[in-house]
Amino acid sequence: GGDILVIRTDVTAAYEQEQMRVRRMREALLSAEQANEAKSSFLSSMSHDLRTPLNGVLGFTDIALNEKDPVKKQEYLEKIKMSGSLLLGLVNDTLDLSRIESGKTVLAPEPVNARELIATVGTSMQPTAELKGVELDIKPDSFPDETVWVDRLNAQKVLVNLLSNAIKYTPEGGRVSVQAEKLEPKCGGRNRRLVVEDSGIGMSPDFMPHLFEPFSQENRPEAGGVGGTGLGLSIVKRIVDLMGGVIDVKSEPGKGTRFTIDLPLRIADEAQPVRAEKPAGLSGRKLLLCEDNPLNTEIAVILLRGRGFAVDTAPNGSEGAAKFADSAPGEYSAVLMDIRMPVMDGYEATKAIRAMQRPDAGTVPIIAMTADAFEENIRQAREAGMTDYVTKPVDMAKLMDILCREI
Repeated sequence: GGDILVIRTDVTAAYEQEQMRVRRMREALLSAEQANEAKSSFLSSMSHDLRTPLNGVLGFTDIALNEKDPVKKQEYLEKIKMSGSLLLGLVNDTLDLSRIESGKTVLAPEPVNARELIATVGTSMQPTAELKGVELDIKPDSFPDETVWVDRLNAQKVLVNLLSNAIKYTPEGGRVSVQAEKLEPKCGGRNRRLVVEDSGIGMSPDFMPHLFEPFSQENRPEAGGVGGTGLGLSIVKRIVDLMGGVIDVKSEPGKGTRFTIDLPLRIADEAQPVRAEKPAGLSGRKLLLCEDNPLNTEIAVILLRGRGFAVDTAPNGSEGAAKFADSAPGEYSAVLMDIRMPVMDGYEATKAIRAMQRPDAGTVPIIAMTADAFEENIRQAREAGMTDYVTKPVDMAKLMDILCREI
């Protein structure tokens, strides 16, 4: 009769396996459903978050157009600018996240003074903190004064996201602080630590596990309807992962939150000369701007002429290349090149200029100005022979930095 028992065990094992499979499928289905739910709630919150500042832009533009009093007009324009920046922030966050998730983000480390980097971000966040009545405690002198190899833009993103969150969730009279220190001895190869701490409303233990999930935000009454996509921390987490770092969070409702990031950073050899900046004697230099959109052209020309440049324009790549060919060698100090243009796009126009038989064809800085902010577009721009690139809407300070460096 022992045989029956054997058969029974087989059946039991098969039954258990089947149950296990069913359970796994159920779990997979559940997590897929949750992911779907997150996406649809993201889309609805996204359209809400985009509409709010867009409403500000359009609403205040209408009001400003009808306003006779120049002082009030100025105030409305300030509000339009604020709404516009918020809108840009949301769009950038969404792109960042989709780029990181599709594995398209590649870090590009460069030598950066750590103290300076943190101080710069601190300065940019100061007005937000003052508006809110929050004390921003960043003492650059207490940070290690050293040059580290790090992807500057992504390091800034991490800091900006952590600081703006801290300020956002800290009531008036609170404080937000940043510390940077050396980790000695190293911990798992990680040698530098960054701590961002606030005395804000903190997070509930229930929310903590969802902290780094995209589009998750804890809606507590004391948060006072804080806007945003809920993408900041998921971006931070992914960048820190890319950098080979770890991020740790301690938070207590009503007491505040403390983020600790440990990174493995290569410390630059102090003897290495960091390229000296050329003096900004840019006044009177001539630029060639290739751009098909008349509005964008008008904005760029006004801003560049305001900074002392002479500007020639071309509505497409082929006219741009022709203008360059007709100019005296060295007449143009730089070419600003839109990518998507009719007749001939920016890549082709760049290749055409680079192929010309003239002394400045290989050396003139050609700077891409494009609304395509993806890694592959940037790589394509470099392959076509472009020197550098700025994304639209163009950050004038960044463009001036590039021009000072390249001209």
